[in-house]
Amino acid sequence: MATLDEIGTVLEKADALGNVDDARELAKYYSEMKAQQPQEEAELPDRTIADYAKDIATTGAKSVIGVDQTVVGAANLVSKGKASKFLEEHGVDFNKMQ
Repeated sequence: MATLDEIGTVLEKADALGNVDDARELAKYYSEMKAQQPQEEAELPDRTIADYAKDIATTGAKSVIGVDQTVVGAANLVSKGKASKFLEEHGVDFNKMQ
């Protein structure tokens, strides 16, 4: 029995040669075979409620850090970059916090 790929290749060749009747018959056969194939279902990962809770907590923590970075960014605009330099000199590193 031919595979779907093989039927598709022959169908394209028949169509390119102008063999309309064979192309129609092959297209019908291709559609029937494709409909008979089982549909693949996406497998969901095994996750627990605790896994989802950890994700929510991590996202929340990153959001809080993002707010701090926004405030420092605004302060940098006013102070021409001195705010972030001051924080770095005093041990604050936003890259490590993320």
